[in-house]
Amino acid sequence: MRFLVILSVCFSFAFCAEVSLSQSDFVERLINFIIFFAILWYFGFERIRGIFEKRTKEIANSFDHFQEQSKLLEREKEKALEQLKQAQVKADEIVSLAKREAMFIAQQYKDRVDRDIQSISNSFEQILAQEERQTLEESVHKALRQASQNISLQSDSDFYLRTLSKGMN
Repeated sequence: MRFLVILSVCFSFAFCAEVSLSQSDFVERLINFIIFFAILWYFGFERIRGIFEKRTKEIANSFDHFQEQSKLLEREKEKALEQLKQAQVKADEIVSLAKREAMFIAQQYKDRVDRDIQSISNSFEQILAQEERQTLEESVHKALRQASQNISLQSDSDFYLRTLSKGMN
């Protein structure tokens, strides 16, 4: 209450510096204001206090609710981070397993390719050996035909035997 009186006096001095207190109706207005404030206080104090208490409780409840929500979100965030860590560990395991499987499959294909190459090489060597034999046989047949033509001129059977025995050695 003293604060209001002091405030009113300060305002009056600030705005009405040349007007004296005796020439104004400041005191009457001040008394009217004090009476108005007292009536307002007497009739409205409980309602105003109730409104402020209700508002204070609502604010406190909202604050508590938001704190609970914040804690719940923090727990969910921690759970999500833990799940993320677990997912990363699982992903690393899957990647390492996939790498091992890839190496195993690559080794299997390498072994299969090596076997196929060896098989083809062996087949080629067999075909080459067979071709050499055929070429040798053709050479021998050609040599025998030429020899037989030469022999037909000589008609000697011992000559045939000697030629055949030389070719076999």
